[in-house]
Amino acid sequence: MLGPGGTVFMVNDNVRYGGEEVPVDLILSDLARSFGLAVERIWTLPRGKGNSSQQMSAYGRSELRKCVYQWRKPAPGAGSIARGRQGK
Repeated sequence: MLGPGGTVFMVNDNVRYGGEEVPVDLILSDLARSFGLAVERIWTLPRGKGNSSQQMSAYGRSELRKCVYQWRKPAPGAGSIARGRQGK
């Protein structure tokens, strides 16, 4: 359980489904906001990841973002400031 003022760090990749990129970083951050967490930062790592072999055979190789998220649970009485997406 995350206490007030606590911070969450998570690493995740975006994915490709049916040839379309799914922005997992933005979707999960929107979900975190809906649960009352402030999105402090989203760092885009300098090297992404490739799509699956099944996707490559149908759509070619395309590098996808790999990100580190920082979310914070605001302390009681503190305003929730969502700083938005940062990084590359």
